[in-house]
Amino acid sequence: MGQQQMSIDELTALYLKLNDQPCLVLDCHNTIVATNALGAQFFGFKNENIVGQSIFDLLVNPDTFALFLQEQQQQKIAQQSDWLVFEGVRAGGWEFNFEARLIRLRDDDSNLFVMLNDLSNHLARSRDLEVREKIYSAITEASLDTLITINLKDEIIDFSLSGEQMLGWKRSEVIGQTLNELIIPEPMREMHKKGMAHFRATGEGPLIGKRVEIEALHRDGHLIPVELALIVIEHNGERLVTAFMRDISERKQSEVELVRAKETAEAASQAKSRFLSYMSHEIRTPLNALLGALTLLSDRLTTDDQHRLFNTASSSGQNLLSIINEILDFSKIESGHIVCELSSVDLDELTYQVLDVAANKKKYSEVDVFCHITPNVPSVLQLDKMKLSQVLTILLDNAIKFTRKGRLLLEVDYRTVEQENRLELKVSDTGCGIEQSRLESIFSEYEQADPMRDTGFGGTGLGLAIARKLLIVQNGEITVHSEPGVGTTFSIFIPVDKQKQVQWKTPTLNAEKTHFRLISNNAELFNFFNLSLGSYWPNALVETVTFSDLPLFEMNELQSSNWIIDDQIEHAKSITDYFDELGISYFVLTDDYDKPVENTNSQSQYVFRPLHSRSLLKQLAQVKAHCIPIEKTPNLSSRSGHLLLVDDVAINLEIAKEMLENLGYTITTANNGREAIDLCQHQSFDLILMDMRMPVMNGIDATIAIRTHANPNQYAPIIALTANAES
Repeated sequence: MGQQQMSIDELTALYLKLNDQPCLVLDCHNTIVATNALGAQFFGFKNENIVGQSIFDLLVNPDTFALFLQEQQQQKIAQQSDWLVFEGVRAGGWEFNFEARLIRLRDDDSNLFVMLNDLSNHLARSRDLEVREKIYSAITEASLDTLITINLKDEIIDFSLSGEQMLGWKRSEVIGQTLNELIIPEPMREMHKKGMAHFRATGEGPLIGKRVEIEALHRDGHLIPVELALIVIEHNGERLVTAFMRDISERKQSEVELVRAKETAEAASQAKSRFLSYMSHEIRTPLNALLGALTLLSDRLTTDDQHRLFNTASSSGQNLLSIINEILDFSKIESGHIVCELSSVDLDELTYQVLDVAANKKKYSEVDVFCHITPNVPSVLQLDKMKLSQVLTILLDNAIKFTRKGRLLLEVDYRTVEQENRLELKVSDTGCGIEQSRLESIFSEYEQADPMRDTGFGGTGLGLAIARKLLIVQNGEITVHSEPGVGTTFSIFIPVDKQKQVQWKTPTLNAEKTHFRLISNNAELFNFFNLSLGSYWPNALVETVTFSDLPLFEMNELQSSNWIIDDQIEHAKSITDYFDELGISYFVLTDDYDKPVENTNSQSQYVFRPLHSRSLLKQLAQVKAHCIPIEKTPNLSSRSGHLLLVDDVAINLEIAKEMLENLGYTITTANNGREAIDLCQHQSFDLILMDMRMPVMNGIDATIAIRTHANPNQYAPIIALTANAES
């Protein structure tokens, strides 16, 4: 029995079921009579909503599709058409591009199958590619860089417009030519060939992805310095290399000019340094002689008028020397001659020394000078001692200059901020203060907070500028807070290393005598005692007592308390006599270093101004021990020893000789290094003071000769003398 043929409807249903592509079925009237799920979704409908619609209702241009259908319907034979592109309309009115193919399954079938393929993404990608190509072309032509693309044969396949301007070649002339023959300089061609061979074999190269400076060959033969960057691109399975080249001729010329300018500036700086070195010696030599002569003259004055004139001359000379020193210090910093030199520094000793020097400069007795160091501050730290001392000296001098009443306080703290250990120091005063609008300008060169006000205080306006620059060298910083009529506080911060630190050990306070009674009417003094003792000895009690309160105390209270008498109060002598009579021990707060000598039979011990918290604690912890001045050297009235003084300036010899002889030394003089060597052959000296700059033979050569040749003074101490700021 022969096989029964499938009906048209059965064949249509089977074809729709097996087809995995969007498909519609049209009758002879171009009406959709069937569809698979993908066909309905293609136009944004469900099956039941699209069946019965005319295909023309789903098209932007039905006439074009009608011609397409007409050709197929006329054939009346089983066949399929080519793919053609049309524009459709999805549910909701969205237009899109698609391609369609018509298929007739059997000759006797009047229906046509419409196979569909969405072209929206494809056309979008084509448009994007076209836009990108246009953008790339525009960027390439507008770029300041020359873009050259080569293939693996080193043949140039693209050459930008800027390349024509930079290298002198037309694009039409270089396309197809090898890069090595046109652009690469002769000495580099062999290296370029090896590099291309390595790139063809491995896909890698030493310059790929890097930016280097090389030279390119111009069409006329001259070399152009260029900055080169290479990138690898893949196109249609082919590996290409694009070179980005930028002409850096102007930059190279600028670099040459900068080097020349730098060399000129350095030469000028060296010349300035030599000039300053010479001028500092020439200015300071007569100025030191002048100040020395004034010092000798001070012992021979008899009248008040003579003393007044002496004080004026001496003060003016010291101010002039200070101004010269500031200018020279600033010049050294500006020339870059100063670097940070760390060493182990005893912070207690350093702060006491700068405080003591500052206190000796104060002009008003109503100003107290204090230093408080918090307990957590190490005793020894790694610091640049000289620079920190100079910064503190500048700030303390500045505070003393503008403070006539109250106190000047140096505070030292140590803390960790954002994992950085740093030393924090504050110098505060109760002076005239600074207007907010002028605070920042005070750190500028030759600037003063108020020129009208500051004129009477002298100075160059360089001090704070020097302080800031010295702190920058130490990676530190400085800030200021001030209020007119209240005072000013300068805060400095210096990073420090934890290595080689030595912690300070607080002295033990006598458990039976923790009560300190201060006999004074000075509120600033009481505040400092309370701050210092309270920080280190939490169980200590500090109170103030007046002269009239003393008779109210019982004997046991007098004996159990630590008494501190301010010798600046009105009845200080009566109080000390009263305590001596009762046999009560006490401390006398004074700045007179002759008092311990004058009162050898007294029960007193002495606390000396300026007050330093740690020095104060050491003294107060040893209640029964004799307290000697801390960091003070007694003024001795005589010395002994034979000294050789060497200087080529007669006035310097005369003044220094007389000053040293007044101290008890025996002095021999020489005018130059040669004379000093001759004297050293025949006499023995305890000390040699040697000027560094002298005619005939300078001090350095003379010192070398004394040290290297046998003589009685081969190992004698030799101290260099100089007025040279650069030495």
